[in-house]
Amino acid sequence: MLICNTIPKQSSKRQVGILAIMTGCGSDINVVTKLTAGMHVLLVHLLLTSMGNPEKAGLKSLTITECGSLFAEADFAALAALHQLQTLCIHTAVQVHPRSVASLSSLTRLSFLSLTVAPGNCTDYTNISKYSGSHLSLMSLSTLTSLSLSGWTYLGCLPDAISSLSGPRDLEICNCAMTSLPASLGELSHLERIDFHSNALGRLPSRLHNLTSIKLSGNFFSSVPAFLSSATALQCLHLANNHIGSSGNTACLAALTALTKLVMQQCGLNTVPDSFAALSNLQWLCMSRNSLSSIPDGLPWGKLTLLHVRGNELGAVPCSALASAAQLQIVDCGENPSLQVSDYLKIWALIKVLPHLHCLFIDKQGAESMSPNSIWTPKSASDIAALKKLMNKKKRRVLLDPAV
Repeated sequence: MLICNTIPKQSSKRQVGILAIMTGCGSDINVVTKLTAGMHVLLVHLLLTSMGNPEKAGLKSLTITECGSLFAEADFAALAALHQLQTLCIHTAVQVHPRSVASLSSLTRLSFLSLTVAPGNCTDYTNISKYSGSHLSLMSLSTLTSLSLSGWTYLGCLPDAISSLSGPRDLEICNCAMTSLPASLGELSHLERIDFHSNALGRLPSRLHNLTSIKLSGNFFSSVPAFLSSATALQCLHLANNHIGSSGNTACLAALTALTKLVMQQCGLNTVPDSFAALSNLQWLCMSRNSLSSIPDGLPWGKLTLLHVRGNELGAVPCSALASAAQLQIVDCGENPSLQVSDYLKIWALIKVLPHLHCLFIDKQGAESMSPNSIWTPKSASDIAALKKLMNKKKRRVLLDPAV
């Protein structure tokens, strides 16, 4: 395995970096070299001089991080010589030119590929559209089982040729301004996990039935994708920051009986969907930043360990709804401006029946300082003080404020 990590340092005459190369291929090598920013064919020079023939050395894993101007088009061409590579991870501080990526198509043994451009470093190349098909070269990497692209702002959409990647189990395309996905994505029969967060998607292909994890946070979905009703193997679903609303086809969630983690933060919910009554295997549930005024009783939360309802419109801790969630460890009811504590004994009764509970956040952080609801009423303040005193007396430690 070889790791290259450049750490920028200031100099009175020029900016330099430190490139640390550590590898266990063949013989032990540990080289630390100072390099001037902007030197090209840097990688190929060091690989050939430090390791001899890189192909004979059998280098299989390479990670390059925090590389700005040190990592450019010529360095991509250098990577093309590493024919034994199986894992390649690159994190750059500058936008990768599309035509540079074509060099990687020769890495026919690659199984894991991750290319990340740091957020906020999106160069607007002149006539970038004429290079937009360059990522098609990656579709020839038939051995890939995991593909991760982040920050490729010129991507726009995945090509139909994605179906030629018959082996991927993990597909992560994030922060790429993607507006659509090809129907051929459904032909990836081995696909198990997709992560398309922070794009501009509003629809998904209908044939993604074998997935175990779907992450779609930060897109333009106005309803829960209908195909989810047949994705019965799904265990993890992230839909945060999509304006779905309580009527946005949430009924199809009832089919996801294997679901263990559901994130619907800031989804425009004003009620807890009825379909949640079928989710008996849930362990994590996040519904923060919505408009919920209550949590209904009778939900099958026997396996739930974490519940986030921060930043809603709750008027009280939902003690009755949580009493049957015997595995709960963390409940976050903070930043609900209307929240008050009217009877601390009810909360104490809840704590007693939840033996694993160690955090019950009821803080007012984030509430509008000018609002009369942003502070505790004297009665609530008194009840909270009594609750803390009672917990201390009974030697039961439950954190009520995350800042403590």
